[in-house]
Amino acid sequence: MAAGAGSSAKRTDTEGRVVDVETHGNWNGSTGPSAGLVMAAQHRVTAAVAVGDRPVGLAVAYGAVWVANHGESTVSRIDLAVNRGVATIQVGSGPGRLMAFDGAVWVTDDRDQLVWRIDPSTNRARSIDVG
Repeated sequence: MAAGAGSSAKRTDTEGRVVDVETHGNWNGSTGPSAGLVMAAQHRVTAAVAVGDRPVGLAVAYGAVWVANHGESTVSRIDLAVNRGVATIQVGSGPGRLMAFDGAVWVTDDRDQLVWRIDPSTNRARSIDVG
């Protein structure tokens, strides 16, 4: 994702805290890729949190924002309680879309034709071959 370019997705966690999450190359004056968190109570950006290279997908679940970083094959976990990154999880070679359900965060990997399952209690990922 080029500097200044970005994507936005409206998501809310189970407590209704996040109304919009944006990922940008250099967001809100940050020095690298970041996710901007807009909180429902304030109706304004409350945090710009550093994420990995080329953020492309996101989900909000399990008290966190999860961002797929296509350029470095990782998923960043941002803890909503402290508005900061708490984990970087390695997943294949082309993470894209994220979805949270059934007690896990699921990540597509277009390059390897895999789906990755991240356990939010351990931040460990395991692959499932779908090719």
